[in-house]
Amino acid sequence: MIIDGASITAFSSAIFLPWMMGIAVVVFLLGHRAATNLFIVTGQGYLVGVFLTTLIIQLWHMCGLPFNFWIIALAMFIVVVTVGVLALFTGRFHYAELPSMRSTAVWQMLAVVFFLCLIGFRYSTLTQELLLRPLYAWDAWMNWAPKASVWFFHGELIPFVSKETWLAASSDEIIYTAGASQAFRYPDTVPILQLWMMMALNTDDSTLIYLPWLCVAVAMGLAMYGHVRLAGGSVLASTVASYVLMSLPLFGVHVGLPGYADLWLTAAFGCSVLALHEWYQTRQWPYAVLSLALALMCTQLKIPGLIMGGIVLLVFLVAASGIKQVVGFLLVALVAVAVAITVLAGVDVVVPGLGRVVIARDFIQLPYIGRYDLMFHPVQSSIIETLFIMINWNLLWYVFLLFAFLGIVQGAMKSPPSIVLAALLLGILFIFFVYFFTNRYEFALDFTQVNRALIYLTPLMVFYVFSIGRQRLELLART
Repeated sequence: MIIDGASITAFSSAIFLPWMMGIAVVVFLLGHRAATNLFIVTGQGYLVGVFLTTLIIQLWHMCGLPFNFWIIALAMFIVVVTVGVLALFTGRFHYAELPSMRSTAVWQMLAVVFFLCLIGFRYSTLTQELLLRPLYAWDAWMNWAPKASVWFFHGELIPFVSKETWLAASSDEIIYTAGASQAFRYPDTVPILQLWMMMALNTDDSTLIYLPWLCVAVAMGLAMYGHVRLAGGSVLASTVASYVLMSLPLFGVHVGLPGYADLWLTAAFGCSVLALHEWYQTRQWPYAVLSLALALMCTQLKIPGLIMGGIVLLVFLVAASGIKQVVGFLLVALVAVAVAITVLAGVDVVVPGLGRVVIARDFIQLPYIGRYDLMFHPVQSSIIETLFIMINWNLLWYVFLLFAFLGIVQGAMKSPPSIVLAALLLGILFIFFVYFFTNRYEFALDFTQVNRALIYLTPLMVFYVFSIGRQRLELLART
């Protein structure tokens, strides 16, 4: 495509308007009611802005309005100005009081610059890879990108249906189907984001469409830095935490081979739990609102996002109830017994508005998620190879297990960041259950999916490691 002044203006608007809108909303929500910093506002703001952008486009479609990039962009600009004005008039920005960078030793600042240069070099090469390589990512080619292209050429959100429905449809009915058998059930957020970029560039054939995958990785790095700083981490520790996350090999793969929804779910789930952690420490309700909003975003990204968003909600409800740890363990035990009894007795009900729920000894069927046969599959060798031998994670899993042990030894299970650990353990249990007990086990054996599922947990693992490390250093200093 030919890049002219108008294209550059539209492309820049497509990238920065959602970011500005999200920053305005997060500033309005957090800035005057909760301690925060500019890195949290900028990182969390990008996710909020992208989610709002996709919701605005869906609302636009529901109202029967024709898709026009500049009119939608104008509506978003009005939101930015309105929310920004409201934020200005609600009070003074509450910037968290943290140790000044001026107190940081020279060698630490040099180390910070070194790690920033490493991040800059890494992401400059990833940007080249993103811009120069056509769309190769399999799931994106099969399931996500075709939806965006269809919607772009039709100028509306044309329905996608099952293959059976598509084959039985009349010739004058405008519907489509996608590659995977369940692709028609997938949430629309990611292809709508692609559609937004296509409208800005006026084409569906440009690698610039996938630049948001680079932006969300940067936003996740900014959010990680901001939350580690807010938790009491030094400038150097916070920078290293961002570097560790952003340098993970599989993290970079999803930037260099964009189009998958996994990186977005990783960022939404990670930022949601980090916001929930801050609420748990300070009981500042705006962080709870932000966390639950991003949990909702999780459910609109991928089908596994329904579970990841549910994990955030469950952890929030347990934490908000004020249940003591012993009582919590008893409740978990009771729930486990209830689940066991339910499986043995069997359940087959139709939930109004949702669909059929079946829980039996040999299979489960859940609305939106589908049917899964239940049987133990010995995939432990593949899981161990994925976590500890392959190069997807550097040494993250080794370090996480070490620091989890240190956290238990020093009693960190009873104090923050235990809420992060709770969400992390629930996520691990969910992923291991899927690959050990359902017919998804084959995707663990051939290594095509389990590593992508484990990427959702990486922001929490990095934050937990650095939080426990800081607590350990403080304990050593006192002794």
